Amino acid sequence: MTSTYKNFSKVICLLVNLFLVWSPLAASDNLIKNDALIAFIQSPNDFMELSLGDNYTHYGLAAFYDKNKFYILSDSQLSEIPQTGIIQLSANDQVILKRRHNLMMLKVPGARIEFLNSKIVNIDNVDLKISSIESLQPIKSNQIKLLLKDLRYNQLFFPLNKLSILIENFLLFLNSFFSNWGICIIFFAFIVKLLLYPISRAMLNSQNKVVAISAEIKPRLEDIKKRHNGEEAHFKTLDLYKELGISPNYAIYPALIALIQIPILISIFNVLGEMPQLSMQNFLWISDLAKPDMITGLPFYVPLLGNTINVLPFLMAIFIIMSGAISLEANQSRREQRIKKNKILLMSCIFFIIFYPFPSSMVLYWAASNFFTLAQHKIFFNQSA
Repeated sequence: MTSTYKNFSKVICLLVNLFLVWSPLAASDNLIKNDALIAFIQSPNDFMELSLGDNYTHYGLAAFYDKNKFYILSDSQLSEIPQTGIIQLSANDQVILKRRHNLMMLKVPGARIEFLNSKIVNIDNVDLKISSIESLQPIKSNQIKLLLKDLRYNQLFFPLNKLSILIENFLLFLNSFFSNWGICIIFFAFIVKLLLYPISRAMLNSQNKVVAISAEIKPRLEDIKKRHNGEEAHFKTLDLYKELGISPNYAIYPALIALIQIPILISIFNVLGEMPQLSMQNFLWISDLAKPDMITGLPFYVPLLGNTINVLPFLMAIFIIMSGAISLEANQSRREQRIKKNKILLMSCIFFIIFYPFPSSMVLYWAASNFFTLAQHKIFFNQSA
């Protein structure tokens, strides 16, 4: 009971201090700054939760979006502070507090700050007379966001980080024409699908080749198994592959071709998840492209999925199933078709669970991409006919 009362009192104290920070009835700017700073020093992580939070919690694999990040601004240079460690600030250093797209600036010249797992655990040597904490004004915020652009993808290795910056610049260029981020993302998915057409065509040709080889080699392999055993069967099988001029690993070639696209997709998803320009941007029923396209809430929490009903993940899963179904080969056996259908359903379920709690910008891209994949398969089959 005592612990609950203390926690309740701490929250009330923080709320009062936050009210003083932004209340137009406050007596003076210095008093406002001191009250906010004292509230921050007393409980920095609770203060950031109330000040930088936006009343939405990400779930599942998207939970990392709720982590705080810290940066040092010194002489117009921005550098990220490690998640765990101790820093000693100089007279000109300022700390940028960041959660997702929300920013605050902390000025505590000469202070010593200790970080542990993306949280502030201790602040020493704070001079209240020359220190302050404040929400960044739009102009200053835009300046910081420009500096953050160079650090936004530093968790990616080269060349994915450079590719991500290139993709972000291209999306900004596209949006200068459309002035609608939803349309921009869909059109971008269409362009990527066109650019990757040669890879998709090569993968389809490779899949068709695998199906043809399997149809030819399977009866002969079964015959070898019936006639020979052990080492003899192994060598006979190798001789058969040599006779046909194929590798025993021929079936994995389509997967190897598909892997070429993975680095591009990693960069795209990092960009769509990190771009601050997508925050508070609406599209159709989506109120914020930086969050899931939740149409209503649930009174309970579903593990990995959260507590909202989102539409886009269902559309995405449907398009995955449809694009997979149209790629089924007519000359495959019923058993092979059944196995492939099960794989398609499994893949759609995996993607549904993974992407369900992620920002709608990412799910919108993937849904649009799978829709264009469906159209692309239709074109392939028409051509082959």
